[in-house]
Amino acid sequence: MPVGYLLSEGGRWYALFNQQAAFALAQREYPGLIPHGQTAHSTWESAWSERIASGPWRRKGRSGGRPLAQVRARGLEGVPVPLSTLLDLDG
Repeated sequence: MPVGYLLSEGGRWYALFNQQAAFALAQREYPGLIPHGQTAHSTWESAWSERIASGPWRRKGRSGGRPLAQVRARGLEGVPVPLSTLLDLDG
């Protein structure tokens, strides 16, 4: 399963991360950075709260009205992070 995809939208590039695969890889490769008991969902929710995850797509909803951490973009589901954020090009 791929960790994610690169998408271009509105002249900007985004990494669309697979919520589970990207978290599992990060947890395996960097166990000291991800506390024991941390979940993929809470990690990606934090990425949205800290404005690391963002994009022009609307977050998927769930019953109860709270949005999920992922979006649907071009038939794919994942968590969008601007490539400029990943590469620290925003300053």
